[in-house]
Order: sequence, then C-alpha cells, then structure tokens
Amino acid sequence: MKKLTKKILKEREKRLQKRTIKEIISKWKLQVIERDDWICQKCGKRVENRKQGNPHHIITERACKRDYPELLSDINNGIFLCYYCHRRSESAAHVGALEFIRWFKINKYTQYEYLTTFLDNKLALHQTLLQKNCELLTTLKVIPVRIKP
Repeated sequence: MKKLTKKILKEREKRLQKRTIKEIISKWKLQVIERDDWICQKCGKRVENRKQGNPHHIITERACKRDYPELLSDINNGIFLCYYCHRRSESAAHVGALEFIRWFKINKYTQYEYLTTFLDNKLALHQTLLQKNCELLTTLKVIPVRIKP
C-alpha cells in the first residue's frame, strides 16, 4: 500500500513539473513573439499566425531542461523565425544548426555574447566545483579500494 502511494505521488509530482515547464515555455514564447513583433529575425518577413512562424530556443529546450533551467524562460535565449527559416532552409535553425549559429553570431551579436558569457560562467563554476572536490578527496587521502579476485 505504501509503495503504491509513493508511486502515485511521484507520478503526480512529474505531471506537475511537466505542466509547470509547459507554462514557463508558453509564457516565454509569448514574450519572444511580443519582443520581435511577429517578424522573422532572419529574413524580415512579417508573420500573421503561429502556423507561419515560431519562437526558437537558441540553447535547445532539451539542454535547458537538463543543464540550464534558467535559460528555459530567458527571453535572450529566444528568437522569432518564420516557418521557412525555422525548419526548411539549408541554414534553418533545425536543419543547418552550424550555419544558423554563424548567422546568429554575426546578426544578433548582443544575444550571442549574452548566451556565450552565461555558458562560460556555468562552465567555470562546474570546473571550480570539480577542482574543490578533487582537492577534498586528495586532502582526505581517499584511495579507491581494489577487490582482489
């Protein structure tokens, strides 16, 4: 009985977390659309509805959920693109990601710099924590135990 209750509670918690993330992303999308005024930031085309264009996460949604939750709702991690620039052209965000990032660096440099600085700071923090953990292990003289066959 207790195991079943714990399982149900975990499932409810997961559903609530997914719902919260969906709400965060929905709000983020509206903010990006409002900021960019329904204009594709790559080709300049004005879009009339969501079928013709979409807000796009520069640092992917998956990476944000996994490693950078702060960027999931950060408007600086977004750009509004028409359907063609988002999904179809050779340098589209979802087709030619490297070409898209080159374009982004040149044409949206302030946003590019913001995101690269954010990532650099995160990396530096992780490296500092790793170094401190290594120093702690060295101080404690933790030696891996070998099991004899």
